[in-house]
Amino acid sequence: MDRLGTLNDIVQLNQRLDNGEIGVLFLSRTNPVATLPAALNFSQQMAKATFRIGLTDRMDETARQCDLILPLSHSLESWGDAEPRRGWLNVIQPVVEPIFQTRSEGDILLAVGASYQGQLQTISYQQWLFQHWQKEFGSAFADEFLKKGFYEKPVTAPSIKLKTSP
Repeated sequence: MDRLGTLNDIVQLNQRLDNGEIGVLFLSRTNPVATLPAALNFSQQMAKATFRIGLTDRMDETARQCDLILPLSHSLESWGDAEPRRGWLNVIQPVVEPIFQTRSEGDILLAVGASYQGQLQTISYQQWLFQHWQKEFGSAFADEFLKKGFYEKPVTAPSIKLKTSP
């Protein structure tokens, strides 16, 4: 899982926050104020960002420290995909329509990106996902992916090396 963050990534983020290098900090479905080791003082470091945006479906310790909270649709109301292990793709399909006027992270980020470019959001995150899947795997893939709910990509075995120096 090469896209998984580490504690070292958090330490680097803390350093960047401390140096005033982070203007806008986006925090999505995470509560580092409550879950990170107290020694990291993330709450104090987070306060050094110029503007803090929380994307969440619940009010928690981190969300309370944000300048703007964008309420998220629950994961049962949202489209998405996940790779719980390397090469194993899962489709995330909503089982209910959004109960409140909320959006998914994907829809929010597409809208922010379009607005930044001076445009209106033209596609939903669901449409974007289908286009992405079709581009990466072919047009027949999306239908099969939805029917099965998963796809197992062929992957090569990772090269494992022993790191002998710190």
